[in-house]
Amino acid sequence: MMHFADELQCQRDFQSLMLYLQRLPTQRWGNDDVQMVLAEAFRLKFLFFYAPKHLDYRKKDTA
Repeated sequence: MMHFADELQCQRDFQSLMLYLQRLPTQRWGNDDVQMVLAEAFRLKFLFFYAPKHLDYRKKDTA
């Protein structure tokens, strides 16, 4: 997503943003680009693997 940050911020509304996300311009990507995306996904997976509560957005009952 960081690779497309400028283009994403230029989208006029939610619908155009969603349409852009459904067709990301990746046709000119090479092996290096794909490797960077996979490496970042792998890093984030293990960053949050041992801390699943960071991703739990639901409010807990305090009763």
